[in-house]
Order: sequence, then structure tokens, then C-alpha cells
Amino acid sequence: MKKLAYFMSATFLAATMILSSCKKSDDPVPTPQSADASLTIDQNNPGTTNQDYTVFTSDSRKVIEVKAITTTNNNMKRVYVYKTEKAKGQTASDPENENVTGSSTDGAGNHYFSISDDKKNEYSLKISVDIDNDETRDEDVYYFYFTKDVDFDVNNQGSDVITGPGTITLIYDSKLTHSTDGQKLYSICNADQDAAYDLTTFSKVSTSLNGSNEIQIGTGADLVNQGDQGDQADCGTFRKGWDRENGTTFKKASNGFGYDNATHNDLDEEFNSGINLSPNAVDNVAVGDLYIAKLRGGNNYAIIKITGITEGTNNFIEFSAKRK
Repeated sequence: MKKLAYFMSATFLAATMILSSCKKSDDPVPTPQSADASLTIDQNNPGTTNQDYTVFTSDSRKVIEVKAITTTNNNMKRVYVYKTEKAKGQTASDPENENVTGSSTDGAGNHYFSISDDKKNEYSLKISVDIDNDETRDEDVYYFYFTKDVDFDVNNQGSDVITGPGTITLIYDSKLTHSTDGQKLYSICNADQDAAYDLTTFSKVSTSLNGSNEIQIGTGADLVNQGDQGDQADCGTFRKGWDRENGTTFKKASNGFGYDNATHNDLDEEFNSGINLSPNAVDNVAVGDLYIAKLRGGNNYAIIKITGITEGTNNFIEFSAKRK
């Protein structure tokens, strides 16, 4: 009896190992889980839809989803998934067709999912993908093409695409790679000194006051020392803070938040934690304060560290900044 039990156990173990070895763990697979990144392309509302979505990630796996809604009689029949990979400091690879588990193979050898007639004008595909997150890789981009019922060539698309591609970019999280030190945000009332700053390029933006003491701001600012374009400047005292510009918003980081080793995910989590929300106008900054900027309503962040405040004839806030 013991021999029989041992034989059955060994047989079960061997079968399990064989089945496990047959599964390619790096193949993307359909999944019922909720999506980490979801994108909707709606032909009925072209002005409000975006075909691209970017996610900064340090996870080993992500669930991504693209949903397509088409106009009547603009019927989808297939969806193809392609992927490009980019190493740090390199250009992206050529797009490769993804062999998603459960897909079919067309006459050209490419993999796709069929879209049934009841979903021909509204269809979504959700897959779980591995993240090859190491120090050499920078990003993966997944492309979802919704096509006619024909064999598809990504390099010779013609009129085969009904809508798309919807693209989801997975950027590997790492320490913030762009930084600047010793920057100065001057008082708007300082003559011949710029009082606005661009956090996407780490450069000053020109400012001035006209003859009516109204604020004039150049293009590309994320923060300006005082007021919006055309506002009346108050030069009675030096304002230790700034107003937001171009949709950039700010939150003050919590005590103990690490500036030196912060990653993009750290900034994202801190900004979205719901604590320490500063108003749109940041005031009363002090040396050592950290402020996280969500840049222009997008999915990118920067962090500002206040390193000095100088008052007198020449008023300015000195700071360092970092971003992805």
C-alpha cells in the first residue's frame, strides 16, 4: 500500500512538473483581474479620447487593457497586439507581434483575437504582461490595433486599421535621473530677474511688470512667484512662495520623505496619498521643505527642495529639483 501511495505521489509530481515546464511564463495572457492601466479609444468622442497611456512601474507584472468604441458600420473584426522594447540610452526596437495565450494565428503567422459581431463596435482586450525590470531596460510599449478581418502587416497597414493603435507605455521605475541645483526663483518685483520656472526643462521663464504693474509671463512656466498673467503685482513684501501655471499642481511632501533616493513611483504615491495638500498657491515655504509637482495634468512628477531664502534688495527662493 505504501508503494502504491508513493507511486501515485511521484506520478502526480512528475505530471505537475511537465505541465509547468510547458507554460511560457513570459507570454502575456488574458486575465480577469482589474486593470492597472486602462485606455479607451472612442470614435464617437474624438476630442475627448486619448490613444496613449503611460505608467511608471517597479512591479514584476502589470494588467493592461485597451477598449475601442467605433462608430456604427465601422466594424472591428480583429485585435492585434505588438510590443517594442527600449534599453537605457538606446532607441526602441522594431515592433514585434505578441503571442497572447488564447489568440489565433493569421495566414501571415501573426497572432490576433477575433471580435464577434455582438462586440464589433465596442470591444476591450485585457492582458497580463511581465515587466523585465532591470537596470538596463527603460520602457516597453504595447500597441493594440483594431482591424478588419484581414491578415495584418504592421509595416504595411494600408486601410486595414479600424481604430488605434491604442498604446500603453510601461516605464521602468528607477531613481530620478534628471536633477538641478542652485536654482533661484526671484521676486516678481525684482527688476531684470526672472520669477518663473519650467520644471520640464529645468530652465527659467521670463517675467516682467508692465507700466501698470501687471504681471507678464513667458511661455512654459510651471510656477511663478506671484500671480497669473495680467494680475496686479503686490510689491509691499516678498512673497515666499509661488502660483501654479499650465495645469501643474503641488503637494508638500510629508516629514521624512527621502529626496536623495526618491523614485518616480515614490513621488506618485506621495502625491496621491491625499495628505499634506498645499493650495494651488504655495506660500510660506521654508528651508528644507519638499514639494512634489504633478506636471501639467499628466503622469509625470518633479520634486523641489527648498535650499535657501534670501531677503533684502534682491529677494529669491533657492531650490534644487529632480525628475524622471
